[in-house]
Amino acid sequence: MQIIAHRGVHDGDPTVENTPLAFSKAVALDVEMLELDARLTKDKQLIVHHDSMANGRRIKFADRNLDDLVADGTCVKELFRDQRKKVPTLELVLRVFLPQIKINIELKEKGSAKALIELLKYQEFVSDELFKKNLLISSFEASEVVIVKKEFRFIETALLMKKYQFPLYSRDQKLIDALGRLGVEGIHLPSRRAKKEMVTYLKKKGFKVRVFTINDSQSMSDCLYLGVDGIFTDKRELFANPDRFYLIT
Repeated sequence: MQIIAHRGVHDGDPTVENTPLAFSKAVALDVEMLELDARLTKDKQLIVHHDSMANGRRIKFADRNLDDLVADGTCVKELFRDQRKKVPTLELVLRVFLPQIKINIELKEKGSAKALIELLKYQEFVSDELFKKNLLISSFEASEVVIVKKEFRFIETALLMKKYQFPLYSRDQKLIDALGRLGVEGIHLPSRRAKKEMVTYLKKKGFKVRVFTINDSQSMSDCLYLGVDGIFTDKRELFANPDRFYLIT
């Protein structure tokens, strides 16, 4: 079971989440995978941040061009020690960290997949083989997942399911089946939806099932019992010492 650092390793500090500092800590702790959030700027560039606005500042990313965000010190394109808690561009994160650790990019908005494709197609910093090995693209927006999968068959993709419940409605079953036919590999479930019937159904369909966000040892053991393929966690102790958890039957 993969133990995935949700927004990197941040120890509950929101100013560290999704920053180069959080990702550096994940690498230092030898975490298998980190998760991050990608958002669009006004000029359709991807930056790494969970919310639509910068921490503690009334700056909405969608209203500002990337160069303006860099000029005012909100975002960074290059990694320097005194800027490790700044909002990085996705290009910076991939260039620096993808050779070192697996990365799950969650696309937060419609239109993000097109921007991601432009970034990956014309970059010169990472090989296709490394994208295949270390990159996972996910979104709550099924359309974004499909766009990425159609362009990059070799990059792993996953749909985040938030409001779905088991048994699935007919339209939801059709969506799941369509994603499977397109080659989408994973489904990511919130912990409250990760029940035995749902997990079993999705795994029989051939999907990898990962669960968010697991922050205590009992929930982690429950996920082990369910046979899920991975969990996302904010808690350093859960991915620092995964061997101490065991299957409770």
